Amino acid sequence: MLIVDSDLGFAFWLGQGLDEAGYHAFPAKNVADATALPDELKATVDLVIVNPALSGAAEFIETFRRRNEGIKVVGLRGDPTRLPAAAARIDLWCRKPESRHPFQRRQWIERVEELLPVNLCQKRPRGAALGNLLPFEMLSGWLWERLSGSPGPSALAADSAGSEALEEPQPDPARIVAWKEWEGLVIDGQFALRRHLGGAGESAVFLTQIGGPAPRNAAIKLQLAGSATTEAILSRWERAAELSHPGLIQLLQAGSCRLGEIGLAYLVMEYAEESVAEVLSERPLTADEAREMLEPVLDALQYAHQNGFVHGRLKPSNILALGNTVKISSDGLRPAGEAFGAREPGVYDPPESAHGSLSAPGDVWSLGVTLVEALTLRLPFPEGPQGKRAALPEALPPAFREIVLQSLRPDPLQRETVAEISSRLHGTSLTLGPRSGVTPRMPFVRWVYAVAAAAAAVALSAVLTGPAGPQRQLPPASTEQQVMQPAPGPQRVADRPAARQILEQVLPEVSAEARHTLRGTLLVTVGVQVNSSGLVVSAHLNSPGPSPYFASRALQAAQRWKFAPLGLPAPSRSEDWILQFRYSAKGTEAAASPVRP
Repeated sequence: MLIVDSDLGFAFWLGQGLDEAGYHAFPAKNVADATALPDELKATVDLVIVNPALSGAAEFIETFRRRNEGIKVVGLRGDPTRLPAAAARIDLWCRKPESRHPFQRRQWIERVEELLPVNLCQKRPRGAALGNLLPFEMLSGWLWERLSGSPGPSALAADSAGSEALEEPQPDPARIVAWKEWEGLVIDGQFALRRHLGGAGESAVFLTQIGGPAPRNAAIKLQLAGSATTEAILSRWERAAELSHPGLIQLLQAGSCRLGEIGLAYLVMEYAEESVAEVLSERPLTADEAREMLEPVLDALQYAHQNGFVHGRLKPSNILALGNTVKISSDGLRPAGEAFGAREPGVYDPPESAHGSLSAPGDVWSLGVTLVEALTLRLPFPEGPQGKRAALPEALPPAFREIVLQSLRPDPLQRETVAEISSRLHGTSLTLGPRSGVTPRMPFVRWVYAVAAAAAAVALSAVLTGPAGPQRQLPPASTEQQVMQPAPGPQRVADRPAARQILEQVLPEVSAEARHTLRGTLLVTVGVQVNSSGLVVSAHLNSPGPSPYFASRALQAAQRWKFAPLGLPAPSRSEDWILQFRYSAKGTEAAASPVRP
């Protein structure tokens, strides 16, 4: 994909989001640079996102249409009636988001995927489509200098993903890998990477299992590391593992190993089924939901601060739910005051982070930003946090305004502490309704990374040729933190009924605009795990097809299917099924069949 706009910062911002969504996106600030990029990168262009007001835009669009008849063109900002030369060749008009916020970027990309779902371009594993072409992250600095005409940091540093950059000194960027392709490998001879859960660049998180004959789900974080950084990373994780609190994700084991020529540090930790970030892609939290989230987060932060640690990257994706318990991530905990190198603050970072240090008041700032986003889906400042006093959205409930204002003071010495915010939360000024004595299950998050049922063990990959590194068993957690449940095991055919009825078959909800783009039939298959009560407990895409839009709709529908109960004495019995969804311009058909071992 080419993104052509004179606002190169916008092009980088949008390009990063497309790249994270599984596409290869490259920015250019004018038509001349964009025309030259495909030849320089030796890449085929499937989509052009262009500001038609740029000089030469109409000729530029025609040039690419002659090269590729199937190319699609998205026009930025323009009014078709004012640009007759280019308007006839624009497939979709989209205005720029009003603010450069990750949530609005996700919405923008989903809009493009919905209106041009099949013909846009198929998501491919990194590196597969473009040969040896380096990923977008590796080219950003080079492109910035080349296209802007001046050296300097990438505009990506100001985005929310920048907060993930609070890591040890960076390893060789030439070793950045396509993490998704690591599914099925085994780390250090014992941790099978069952599914990629997230991450990019130099670290990623996978679903794995621990616990011998009765395995339970866990998460494993992999961090690219060289000899100079491995010890520092492991030492930081070990210090964080000494903390024990029900509101912190439990760290179980750390170690180092090699995957071929790649050095890795790894961390095994509790597997969180849900995160607040998932619901914010669909709707804001209610005031009651926000309070139920805020109380345990404040408690965990206060414990960390009292023990001399700071979180450093608090945001919705790092606020998690395990069963009935709300927790915050703990793999990034660091001693307060530890330097990490100066950088431009991201959207959740306090202004003082530009000086390269972490502090408890910085966590308070991040908490204030997170709270505003959770309640309004907007940020509390128009451009960024650099020293500006918060401009709060009108949609922010009045009961939370004072907490947010005290959290977002530009001077860190004037911000309230976590303990003071906790006291304010329980004060009479924050009356949100009657409270019960029991903390309820988090009702507002739907975890979309459902754990896929596995019928066969993952074989040890032949590429694990390097010797295993040292393992570090982290301190055991208290009994109350052992909340991960065993994964269901395979089921024998004799245990299953001869035929199982489907009680409720839910078809995907798709827009008429998306359906009109279909030519022929599009097939999406979804694997689901059905418990003895007939409910779908997990779902994953077996064959997503070329359209992320239609695939996501199929996955959502599959999770709502209902089957007849098994009627077996053991309540843990479950079955694996394959659901097929066939989309066409006339409608959607579905079929289902059980998986036999």
